[in-house]
Amino acid sequence: MNEESITAADREKLASRIQPTAYYQSEERETYLRFEDESSYVHISSTQKGFARRLVRHPVFELTQVTVFREDGQLQVRDSLVIGEKSIVVAVEGRLPVSHLSIPVEGRDQLSHAAIVSDGVYRVKS
Repeated sequence: MNEESITAADREKLASRIQPTAYYQSEERETYLRFEDESSYVHISSTQKGFARRLVRHPVFELTQVTVFREDGQLQVRDSLVIGEKSIVVAVEGRLPVSHLSIPVEGRDQLSHAAIVSDGVYRVKS
């Protein structure tokens, strides 16, 4: 996807369309982090609503693919997305620089998966 054209407002619109429950059952919704030895990025795919929404809003997350739930009940994987369209997004994939991840010694107060990604990374001013 062309990251240069995705504004904070576009990211917010996309995040609001993420609804994995439209297609996936609870036990099917998951998030994967994949590391490659020679890469400075972590590749992430998620079908978890809160995690995916926060990830899409993150300013350095590079969105590479979305999966949409079409009106005919089929899934369609895309490497591009028209921000203004109304399709339901059920999965996102992309990457973050490894430098943006850490595993602290002390745990978080929240047990939510979504809390792994900072909330409010973007604030869209009206």
